[in-house]
Amino acid sequence: VGVPLLYERIRSAIEAKITGIKKPLFAFALSVGRQYYILGKRSKWLEAKHWLADKLIYSKLRAKFGGQLRMFVSGGAPLASSTNNFFESLGFPMIEGYGLTETAPVIACNRLEQRKAGSVGLAVAGMQVCLGDDNELLVKGDNVMEGYYNNQAATDEIIDSEGWLHTGDIASIDETGFIYIVDRKKELIVLANGKNVSPLAIESSLTADKYIAQAFVCGNN
Repeated sequence: VGVPLLYERIRSAIEAKITGIKKPLFAFALSVGRQYYILGKRSKWLEAKHWLADKLIYSKLRAKFGGQLRMFVSGGAPLASSTNNFFESLGFPMIEGYGLTETAPVIACNRLEQRKAGSVGLAVAGMQVCLGDDNELLVKGDNVMEGYYNNQAATDEIIDSEGWLHTGDIASIDETGFIYIVDRKKELIVLANGKNVSPLAIESSLTADKYIAQAFVCGNN
């Protein structure tokens, strides 16, 4: 279990060791893994290539992680799709989740058998979710706090009269219930034409580059 930065650093460390003859072999393993693990394709020819990639690459990486690692779990910040696909293509399921301290702390999470890249998954059992004004994610459930200690004013700001906790995150929910976090409500940049821009989405794209450790996007004026 870790934050996206941990997985980005692990990915960079792996790629730094791929030199010489290892480069085409690793590219081969990533290509085969993408078809096999992400796209779910199956054929005798692909099975043969997967067997070879496992012998040359996947099994060696599994050994580096102790040999019995079942999955990676990521939370705390959005995980770049390129990092997600990198590990998935190497046979490491990447499970992304989402929550708040005020929800003790999990709201949603992907499952091994049900997961979508870029999504924080399905709401956990007992958790109700919906979208409020400006597509803010609202949640309700037994794991939601009763309130901030000795601070009713702050409690009233985050929990409305119907018991919905306002997360402060802009989200979308697809037809199968998977939740996608777009950005923090207070960080959206409203352009002169009224369009809302998510700086987080741009920052995530920038930091996916191995030469960029951190990025900050701001709106002029």
